[in-house]
Order: sequence, then structure tokens, then C-alpha cells
Amino acid sequence: MNWRASISLALVAALLLSCGSNKLDKDSSPLMAGVSQVGQMLKIRKAGGADAIKGDAAKQLQQFVAKAPGQVYMGAVEEAQLPLVLQPAETNDGYVTWVSPDKRSITMLSGVISATRGYGGDVLSYDARGTANAVSNRQATSYKRTMRFLGPQYELKGATLSCTTETVGTDPVKIVDTERQLIHIVESCTDQGGGTIKSEYWVDNSGAIWQSRQWIGPQLGYIFLQRLK
Repeated sequence: MNWRASISLALVAALLLSCGSNKLDKDSSPLMAGVSQVGQMLKIRKAGGADAIKGDAAKQLQQFVAKAPGQVYMGAVEEAQLPLVLQPAETNDGYVTWVSPDKRSITMLSGVISATRGYGGDVLSYDARGTANAVSNRQATSYKRTMRFLGPQYELKGATLSCTTETVGTDPVKIVDTERQLIHIVESCTDQGGGTIKSEYWVDNSGAIWQSRQWIGPQLGYIFLQRLK
């Protein structure tokens, strides 16, 4: 089975080359073993995600998700060319810290990223409350987001963003073996200098985020995530 040909993630028409140092623990599970062998090529395409995994890889993915005791995320840090498989490790006042097999972590509030660790140029804190509230309630609204992050020389930096959300439609998204009709929400954030970045969220009628492409700082750029269960 050629894993490099079979595993595709989602959202950005581009070819990413993954680095050897980014390989995951091959012994953790069949899914981790598959992702670790993605090796040289991750093809990122819109609405692909887990549905782009075919054949034996798809069967192993389904088995892994079925056996996993809790939620599972799969995705990629796009700029770092790093595939992700995340499972919950710790919960604190609604914030869940998700950990990968190589011990990197992402903390989220209701699926909105609020911090990262172990990726280089990490976001130490990114206020997720306004976004989580707007997205989970499918509201068109405005709010501020403050963030602290590490610069290229690991210096501490900060920024305050002015953000708005809007619903742009409904998209069919197939995750593992289930197709979901998800509400597509776009968040637009502008910094003090007038630069604008956008994040995207796909949520169900209960407000749960099943897919997202979130901007997480000037060093890390975008993280794509799909919730597999």
C-alpha cells in the first residue's frame, strides 16, 4: 500500500513536503503508522480530509476511530509541513489540551485553537472565547482577539485583532464514512496595521466544529483539522 499516494488532508491546493524529523511514532497505532509514512508528500485539497484516504489505509483509519475512547482529530500544520493526529490529554475549565504521538500539543476551546506547544513559533495564548461563542452559535458578530506568540528568535510578542464572523453557506463534508451537511463560517481578523487573515469553520446544527482551517500566528500560519468522531 502506497501511503504517500493514499493519504490526503484538506483545504489548500498545494503540495507539501514533510520532513523526516516530523515523523510520528510508528508503534502507537495503525493510524499513526500510516501518517508517519506519508513521508515526502501530503496533498492538501479542499474538502478532502479523511475522506481522501482510500483502500487499506481507510480501513485502518475506521478501525482506529472506532476503538479510540474519545474524540480524535486529524489534520496538518500547513507551513511546517507536519501531519497531525491528536487525542485529548487534559481538560481545564472547558479548554482541552490535545496531544500528538510525538508529544506536541494543541489546546482548544470548543474546537477553537487557543495555544500550541512544541511546534516552534508557538502561540502561547490566543483568546478563543469570542470565536468559540460566535461559531458555536452560528452568529454574525464582532469581537476582539488578543494573542501572545513567539517570534523568529523566540522573543515574546503580542497583538490584538478585530474580528468578525459570517455564515457563507452549507457544504457537504465526508468524514471517515459519514457525510455531514455542515454550516460554513468564515472569521476575518484585522490587526493594527490593517492586515487581514481569515479562518474557516464547518459546524453542525448543534454548533460542534467538525472541520476547520485556523490561522494561528505569523510563525505557524494555518492549521487544518478534522474531528473524526
